[in-house]
Amino acid sequence: NVYHVYKNGDWLWTVMHGGGVDVLDFSQQKRYNYVHDAKDSTTISSNLARSLLVTKAGEKWIGTDNGLNKVIEDTQGLPKAFERHLKNKKIYTLKEDAVGNIWVGTLSNGLYKLYKNSTHFENFNRKDGLPGHSIFGILEDENHNLWLSTNNGIAQFNPIEKSFTNYDYSDGLDNIEFNFNAYYKTNQGEMLFGGTNGFTLFNPKDISPSYFVSPIALTKLKVQNQEVKVQKNGILTKVLNETKEITLPYNNASFSIAFASLDYFNPENITYSYKLEGLDENWVSKSGQSEATYTIQNSGDYLFRLKAR
Repeated sequence: NVYHVYKNGDWLWTVMHGGGVDVLDFSQQKRYNYVHDAKDSTTISSNLARSLLVTKAGEKWIGTDNGLNKVIEDTQGLPKAFERHLKNKKIYTLKEDAVGNIWVGTLSNGLYKLYKNSTHFENFNRKDGLPGHSIFGILEDENHNLWLSTNNGIAQFNPIEKSFTNYDYSDGLDNIEFNFNAYYKTNQGEMLFGGTNGFTLFNPKDISPSYFVSPIALTKLKVQNQEVKVQKNGILTKVLNETKEITLPYNNASFSIAFASLDYFNPENITYSYKLEGLDENWVSKSGQSEATYTIQNSGDYLFRLKAR
């Protein structure tokens, strides 16, 4: 099964699911085949190859069912070795953004960012707001947001804020389960994603974000994994949502705060962001999970902030 082809002069690179990678040299009428060898760690990590990315700097990256491979070329430009990354991850799609970072869409393991000129990967998954664990297509709009087709709708990802805005049936999509190798961006900036029920076409310019701010209620406090009840002389003297501050011993400050949005129309698409000032440097964004857990080891004053959209 041929999943990707790339022509470079007289050479044609072919990525095959079951056959590794071929390079066809038309001028010399030669075929070079590169396959996995379990005894040689410099070979491609799997013969089940799916995707090929050629970066602006000319680097070649190949996604397989057993991780990501950077092609190390010889003086002719042919592969002499493969540098392996993301072992045991099924790679479905690859995208280089405008500044040179590489984004990797996987089956069941979410989104990875490989920072430019680095070997550092950062993972984003459902706990961070991604609507589904599998990503089949990645496109970038003119504002440098990424648009992702997943197994549970389409997500817009803001790389600066590291936040997701998700779209599903309730937003007018006919598809929420998409297919790999079925995505395209037109010269006019329109985006197409193919799914199990045809394809979805839109222009990101026409997508208006909702500025509705969901009201939120704090619903439950747990200390040492035990729910705290309202008591006259206890930690809570009235319900949590009406409590302005609580006091905990520093050696007993393992606690969690549960919360809920009062948006009953579309609660599954609510993304919560929270931070504990004095402990968290950045906002933590999560979709579907409505509880924050902390362990504080230093005495002091801390402020819990929460928002939803």
